[in-house]
Amino acid sequence: MRILVLVFATFLGLSAVEAQPKPVLVGLIGDSTVAVQSGWGPAFSKRFNRHATIVNDAKNGATLQALSKKLDELVLRQPDYVLIQFGHNDQKRYDTAVYSAHLKSYVQRIRQSGGKAVIVSSVTRRSFDKHGKIVSNLVNNDKYSYKGTLTDYAKAAEAVAQELNLPFIDLHRASIAHHNQIGYEASMTYNFAEGDTTHFNETGAEAITDLIIEELATNLPELASYLKVPVPATRANKAPTELATGRLRRVPGENADKLFESVLSANKPWPLQGGFAHLWLNRDLVKGNQLIRQAQQAIITNEGGADEMTPEIAASEHVKWQMRTWNRIYLLFNDKSRFHPGRLDPETQAMIEKMFWHYVCDKSRYQRAALQHVWGIHGSENHEMMHYSNVLLALQAIKDRPAYQDRKLPDGRSITEHHQAWNAYYKRYCVERAKHGLLIEIFSGYGKYTMPELFNMHDLAEDPVLRSRMGKLIDLIWADWAISQLNGVRGGGRLRLYQDDPAKPESSFQWGARDTWLSMSHFILDNKPWWNARSYHPHPIIGYPWVLATTQYRLPDVIKDIASDAEDRGEYNAVARRVAKQRPMDGKQVPVTESPWYALDPEDPRMLSYDHCTPDYVMGSLLIDPTLPRVGSHDYLAGNDLIEGYPALTSQNRYHGVTFASDVNARVIPQCEGLANGKTYGEQQAVQHDNVLLVQRHKQSKQTGDMRILFGLRGMKARLVEQDGWVILQEGNAWLGIKGFSRTDPNRSCGYQWDNEIFLRMADGNAPVALIAGRNTEFADFEAFASYLESFSGTAQDGWFKLSGDKLTLSLQLESLALPRVNGTAIDLRPPMLFDSPWMSSEHGSGIIRIHKDGRELKIDLNE
Repeated sequence: MRILVLVFATFLGLSAVEAQPKPVLVGLIGDSTVAVQSGWGPAFSKRFNRHATIVNDAKNGATLQALSKKLDELVLRQPDYVLIQFGHNDQKRYDTAVYSAHLKSYVQRIRQSGGKAVIVSSVTRRSFDKHGKIVSNLVNNDKYSYKGTLTDYAKAAEAVAQELNLPFIDLHRASIAHHNQIGYEASMTYNFAEGDTTHFNETGAEAITDLIIEELATNLPELASYLKVPVPATRANKAPTELATGRLRRVPGENADKLFESVLSANKPWPLQGGFAHLWLNRDLVKGNQLIRQAQQAIITNEGGADEMTPEIAASEHVKWQMRTWNRIYLLFNDKSRFHPGRLDPETQAMIEKMFWHYVCDKSRYQRAALQHVWGIHGSENHEMMHYSNVLLALQAIKDRPAYQDRKLPDGRSITEHHQAWNAYYKRYCVERAKHGLLIEIFSGYGKYTMPELFNMHDLAEDPVLRSRMGKLIDLIWADWAISQLNGVRGGGRLRLYQDDPAKPESSFQWGARDTWLSMSHFILDNKPWWNARSYHPHPIIGYPWVLATTQYRLPDVIKDIASDAEDRGEYNAVARRVAKQRPMDGKQVPVTESPWYALDPEDPRMLSYDHCTPDYVMGSLLIDPTLPRVGSHDYLAGNDLIEGYPALTSQNRYHGVTFASDVNARVIPQCEGLANGKTYGEQQAVQHDNVLLVQRHKQSKQTGDMRILFGLRGMKARLVEQDGWVILQEGNAWLGIKGFSRTDPNRSCGYQWDNEIFLRMADGNAPVALIAGRNTEFADFEAFASYLESFSGTAQDGWFKLSGDKLTLSLQLESLALPRVNGTAIDLRPPMLFDSPWMSSEHGSGIIRIHKDGRELKIDLNE
């Protein structure tokens, strides 16, 4: 038997493929952070199946030099692998040159024995600086004088691995990122004893082992095959013929199981969720199938039916809103499933197939799936995605079933023909979004309906090309989110964010905590306990917790790094094209017969998102062409053509303003009062440059009242200071000045009054309003920031309002009759770059996007 030996100063990340019968012996060698008493070695050992034997030869206080003889004993057993982690004690005794020489000696002896050496960099100490970030310091005391930081030794380990062409597990980097993400308080729960920020208790050891497991698929997939719980390799390493049982994995720590245990512990869980839980946990399948049947009967009863699913009921809203979960249950558990076959009993499976048949007969439109309509949207982006992605998967489910394979849909075409059309459509959909622009409903509250459908296609579609493209598209959307978010709340310009109930103004104080994208990020980043089902909306129409909990998708490390470390990202602008303009279209060519049809123009989008991002705040806006009219999208129903302009979908509740790092609810937003059901259309025009934003109510806006400023964190009003017409706020480590300007008197305030603790109403509802932000690193005190604000002046002249400061002038045409200007030049709404930021860049139309940070780079090419 060969031995796998691990020599650790940090931790190793593992993932698994199908278990193989050949026995393997794995050895761990390292210091106390790996050893039995207080290291991660025992937790790591428990993750392997009976075909692997793990030998842990790590010792407390060990260095490479001290354990040299122990390695000699180990290699006599002819290890298959040796994983080496040292550094914590080596840094106290010799420099990195000596360390590297010892490490090379270990590698040579392991190779001579026929084994494979794997170098692991040292797991970090949990030492935080005053900003709450991990720091690797030199230490000098009476006993030791450190020769270098732990990071220095981790870099030396990496250099040896590169020189000798060895697998390398960068546990040092991964553990630093992990602790920076979870923060000081959570990290202290890992301590082996009070005050011990080096060694691990059981909780800490399991968390570090999770990091190691993550790395293993890429670095040692042959070893990962011995894990008890399979973890599939990254998408880049997967062949199209992959075994699907290895594709769908649970989140680290079996958190998906915890979610479903939470469902079953509820007093009266919804039948659909309870049935899903039983099937996922493979527990009492009879009860699980009964609950699934009860869930469908509840739909039938609510729609006034008797005992049978009918075409009319399958076409109902009850079915549409739940279809993502029905598709997921069926494709995970049917008798021919690639994942967990046979958990649905024949009666339940046949019942679901019948519902699918009726659903596709009502919803699938072959003409709608034509590739020329890939930039058309039927109804809204989230409703369309619910309709048609679920059509694709339902067609896939029944197309080869004997009871359905020969049937024709109402248009006379076969199930297979419809499936092929939708499959081709969504493959093109991914390519087009990567070339021209991502979500139309830009980070709206409706993301909780759109995103699960993308995950379902990524996980469950039978076409490996579609699965791969969907994975890349999801990568892009989360990268786009990560770049402009703080603490999980996406700042900057967004669409379709409805105003809170005016009868309950204090609900605005909880806006950030209720943000859909923040909630979804807990699943994607796994950065907060999310597996209590009671923490999320329990109703079956909110299907994203059950989809995201069981998805195979994993966010690439480089995007995790961008999302988790705002301080390291620094200060920058992120600009992106957003497809917003409706193009002219012959009404007779519209492929649907009800609801609005939006024929969007990807080549001339007429909208940019412009975000100025810092570690302390994000200021952002949606820049539009104020001269482009608002237009209807129902006109085709009356036999008329569609005309060019901004349709309701891209003009509804546009959102600009500032979010702060101090609190998820901390925001200041220029928001015109909504005059009907919280919805406004074409609300504002805006222009922005870096940290300066100028907005005004649009002259042709609809359902839009006076300009107001929303202060979204409780207590902000009490902390405001007025000086020379500026309302000044210090929020965390950021400053913000707000001023509504007179349209007649140069540089004078228009005046304001408070509606309540949240809304500051401009005395002139059409006044141009300036928001200017800064950081404590730039402005040490109130006087310094107030002096900076005084350097700006605002003047209305010749129909324009100009806000001028040092080397900057922003201009808005007061009647919304011209493009805004920056330093006298009209803004360009068709820039050559689709994404333009230090972290994510792409030329418009290329389909190639580069995402990079700290030496990591992810190239996403949708042309492949």
